[in-house]
Amino acid sequence: MVAVNNQAVPFNFHLDDNGYIHPNIPASEALEKFDLKPGKNIVDYTIGIPGTVSYAALKNEVYLYESTDKLVVSDVDGTLTKSDVRGMYNNYNGDDYLH
Repeated sequence: MVAVNNQAVPFNFHLDDNGYIHPNIPASEALEKFDLKPGKNIVDYTIGIPGTVSYAALKNEVYLYESTDKLVVSDVDGTLTKSDVRGMYNNYNGDDYLH
């Protein structure tokens, strides 16, 4: 089950052959049912049967910004990131990528 701001929303997952859970990407109409408010929204994911070993719960925050809002994105250590994709790719392939 997925709940946004304590309201259940229709959202499906599928399990792959390795046991990983993948969400189905919702269409715009489904996203509207999430009823996101500007700013912080709390998302709760629950999987399994409560009280069993297979039960898992995760709480997350999703922020909704206006298209005119200006954002600064930084890494965990506070450095400004030039390119997340190139940095991750090069680091995984043994190349050091400095920002």
